[in-house]
Amino acid sequence: MKIKLFSLLVAIISPGAFAQCHLGFVNGSGDISRVFVIGNPVSGDPTGPIPASPLPSGHSLIAQLYMGTNVDSMTLQNSSLLDADGLAGPGLMQSVHLITSGFPCGQLTFFNVVVSDVASATGSPFVPGPVGRAVYYGTSGTFTGTIPSAISYPPLFSLGGTSTWPATNLVINAVSNAPPVLNFSGNNVLTWTGTYTLQSATNVSGPYADVPGAVVRIPIALARPSFFSGCATERRLEDKVLGSL
Repeated sequence: MKIKLFSLLVAIISPGAFAQCHLGFVNGSGDISRVFVIGNPVSGDPTGPIPASPLPSGHSLIAQLYMGTNVDSMTLQNSSLLDADGLAGPGLMQSVHLITSGFPCGQLTFFNVVVSDVASATGSPFVPGPVGRAVYYGTSGTFTGTIPSAISYPPLFSLGGTSTWPATNLVINAVSNAPPVLNFSGNNVLTWTGTYTLQSATNVSGPYADVPGAVVRIPIALARPSFFSGCATERRLEDKVLGSL
């Protein structure tokens, strides 16, 4: 009688051995401390915990997750529309299951949650004000946490107790995008509205540079064609070219 011997190799693999980790992009689960709320709305929209998008004004809010291995390397990892399918309740998003890449489990990671009506991976979303001509804008501020080794999707607001996401509501406000109005008077003086820094160029496509000493008015010498734009420095958002001489 022949006897066949079979060997079974049982491999126990730790989730931390994988280069990719699991993360639940969510601001709460019965937790009312990190609710997405509208503080200063545009006309027609409510204040308080956000309802499902689109809002009565027609704008739709998007939750955006930025991650990085340090504060200067954060990039957009996920954008989730906060509509009827994206919300678990007023101001609370459904958990979005993410498999991260380039962020090892157990390593300190930097996060920032931005909520606006524009999804953009460009510019710096971590300064006060809009990104990409947004009407609504709010940010959690930068916080840190360690993504644990887990087959489940640990929520961003806890991360096994390592998340430093502040336990406060994320307030989304309407932001002013009113462009400056440039006026040129007969005595060769250029004036403009709003808190803007004047920029000039000799070509309509730029490059544009700040005009030294230009606050709300400046004499203009028309020796050559010039193009002007207003740059809202407090929002770090450049408007399109608004006038030319």
